[in-house]
Amino acid sequence: MKTKWKAFAVVEKDKEYLAIVSSLKLKSFWNNLKFMKFGMAIQKQLTKTKGIIGYSMSMEPFSRKYGTLSVWASEEDLVRFTEELPHRLAMDEMKQCLESRAIYKRWKIKSAKIPPDWNSAVKRLKD
Repeated sequence: MKTKWKAFAVVEKDKEYLAIVSSLKLKSFWNNLKFMKFGMAIQKQLTKTKGIIGYSMSMEPFSRKYGTLSVWASEEDLVRFTEELPHRLAMDEMKQCLESRAIYKRWKIKSAKIPPDWNSAVKRLKD
């Protein structure tokens, strides 16, 4: 299941933004609850985060697979977000719950392509 695109800012015409897609798989079905708890806290964090343009999530709890797709005003905004709580704490605590490292792919995206297409974004993970 993929969540609907949640926009936080007006996209400026003819501007370039930063897009990022992530994918991760949990070791155990029992890690879903912990992951979802962090997910709700991070969604709340996003409402107060400078530079977020929008995001969507992909959730397959029975397969233990999750993904994010987001667009940012700048690399600096994205980095600042990942270093703040609760996101930083989630990355630290969830490392031991992952089957392997989370996979990320970043690219520049034109305003006309926002929101990005999930299928195209997932293909980038395989490049």
